[in-house]
This record gives sequence, C-alpha cells and structure tokens, in this order.
Amino acid sequence: MLVVSALGVGAVIWGYTYLASEAATVAIIGTISATAAMAVARIAEAILLNSVYAGHLDALRMVRANREVTAREIGRAVRLGVAGFFLWSLTDMTSAWRPMVEALGRPLSADLGLGFAQTGVTFGDLLAFFIILWASWLLARFVSFVLGEEVLPRLHMKTGVPYALTTFTRYTIIAVGFMAAMSVLGIPLDRLTIILSALGVGIGFGLQGLVNNFVSGFVLLTERPIRLRDKIEVEGVLGHVSSIGIRASTIRTFDGAEVIVPNGDLISQRVVNWTLSARRQRVTIPVGVAYGTDPNQVLDLLKKVGAEADKVFKDPAPLALFRGFGESSLDFELRIFMDPADVLEVPSAVSVAINGALVEAGIEIPFPQRDLHLRGVPGGLTVASATTDADADG
Repeated sequence: MLVVSALGVGAVIWGYTYLASEAATVAIIGTISATAAMAVARIAEAILLNSVYAGHLDALRMVRANREVTAREIGRAVRLGVAGFFLWSLTDMTSAWRPMVEALGRPLSADLGLGFAQTGVTFGDLLAFFIILWASWLLARFVSFVLGEEVLPRLHMKTGVPYALTTFTRYTIIAVGFMAAMSVLGIPLDRLTIILSALGVGIGFGLQGLVNNFVSGFVLLTERPIRLRDKIEVEGVLGHVSSIGIRASTIRTFDGAEVIVPNGDLISQRVVNWTLSARRQRVTIPVGVAYGTDPNQVLDLLKKVGAEADKVFKDPAPLALFRGFGESSLDFELRIFMDPADVLEVPSAVSVAINGALVEAGIEIPFPQRDLHLRGVPGGLTVASATTDADADG
C-alpha cells in the first residue's frame, strides 16, 4: 500500500487527478480489506488447526496419521485462499479490474510464432500449458495421498497392492494432465504422432536403458516380486526397500545408507527376498564346548535357551544340533527363526544367554590349543633352557 500511496502522490504532483483518485481509493480500500483478510485468515487457521490437534478430525485416518503435515497444508491453503480472495475483491471494488485485464490481455494474446500449432501459440496458451501441468501434479499428489492414507488401508489389501495402485493413479493423472496441456496448445494429433515417433527413434538409439527401467518399474508394481519394506539382497547390497519408483528403487541398508538401484537390475539380476512369502529368517549360532562334556546336556541346554528367548519364533521351534568333533571342541549349532527386522538384536541376546547357561552348568568353552614339537634343537639352547628351569625351581 505504500507503493500505491507514493504513486498517488506522484500523480497529484504531475497533475494526473484521475490516477491519483484511483490510487487513493485502492490505498484506503486495500488497507481496510488487507486488515480484514489477515484477521479472517488468522481466525480460520486457528479454528482449523485446533480441530486438527484436538482430535476433532481423527475420524479421518490421513489426518490422524499425518497431523503435522495436515496442519501445515491447511495453514498454507487458508493463507493462499484468503490472499486470492483479497486480490479479487480489491480489483472488484475499484475500477482497476478492467484496465488491468486489458493490459494483461495484450501480451497474453500475442502470437509467439512457434509454428507447431495450426492456430498459433500465444503466451497465454503457453502459460496455461504450464499451469495445467502444475495443477495435474498437485492433483496427482493429493489423490495418491488420500488413496494411500485414507481409502486403501480400509480395504485390507495384500502388502504392496495399495502402493502399486497409488503409484499407477499418480502417473495416470499426470499423463492425462499432460494430454490436456497439449490440447491447450492446439497441437493436432497427427503432429503429436510425429513427435512421438521421433522420440521412439531416439529411444531406440540412446535411451534403451531408461525405457528398460520404466518398463521394469511397471513390472515391479504389477507382479510385486519386491514390495515396500521387503528385506532384499541384490548385488551384495542388503537392506529394506524404502521406495519403488517408476525408474529406480531405493534400498536403505542397515548402516543407514540409501542405495539407488535401477529397476532393470531388480528384474534382470538375481535378487534374494527374505520376506516375499513370510516375514521369517533363520539364524545359526555356533557353539563349541570342551571335550569330555555330555553332548545331550549341551543339546538340552541350547533348546531351553532358544525356547525361552524373546522374539524367537516358536514355530518352527528352535533346533539344536551336534555338528561334529572340532580340533579343540565339540561343535554344536542352535538354529532359531525370527522376524528379519530382529536379525541383529535377537542373536546377540541369545548368544549372551547361552554363555550364561554354560557358565552356570559348569561347561567349559575351550580355546584353540597347540602342542609344539621341536626337532634338531642345538645343544647349547637345550642346556640354557634347562639351566633356566633349574634356576626357576631353585
């Protein structure tokens, strides 16, 4: 409003009375409208945010599970809506609307001379093209968010199906928006076919890998050999699938690193999926005891420790095995099943429990021992050694 007021003062000085009158009207009405708009925005935002944080909207799962995101987006939408209403009301209450439309209409209707549309392409058409793309992208994000957080979780689908449906929906909306944006430019279908054919030639020569990744992404989403949060191992990388994109997927390793893997590799390479049919993984814990120990006692002890351990599956039950005679110990194994997410914590706890049980039972855990036989030792060295032993005994 300071700029408008300064413009009005300058108009008075230069003798433009009509412009000065319009500037004064805009400044006065604008100040009042801006104050009222800010008050309305603050009140509306406070009411809506209070409803979000007080749990009045908890009937909606997407609000309950994403409270902070919902509050932020509601505040942004309220401020944007009030700002748009303020600008519209300001131009409507003054006479600045018509000259503003006329001033903007001239550059928007100017032909850019691009030449790929029969009716010509104006700056307004190009602006509408990008606005439609932006609107379709926002709509795709909103619809996929509602589907993934509110609608599909209520249907109790199999793991991975909701993610696949939301991904297909998002890209479908974007594709429809792109076609609508192209129609705004007035590009005929035959020319669009020529453009797509040219792109096909380029794809055939230089973009084979990219297209392969796109097609592989659709295969992953439809066949679902790999699903979100699955524990997989590919090309030496072990971790959980954190996202499946249309071109590449992300694997979060146990070290916290995020590895980007092209979808083509997930289809063509050998992939180990630890959680495809069931969330169950076996871990083998080797145990060695001293010779002379009763093997049956050790087997019973290992079974008892495995059965009493937390987070160890009861079915299949823990299995204790006597594997053979080692160089320094009798070798046993305890095989236990658990959730793949617990493969670091549970074996460690079970190993500590086994050690405590062996100590309590008086069973020795041996260490490697070697007998050293010396041949052809010089006599002087033998005498020195004997002398040293004699001195030690004395």
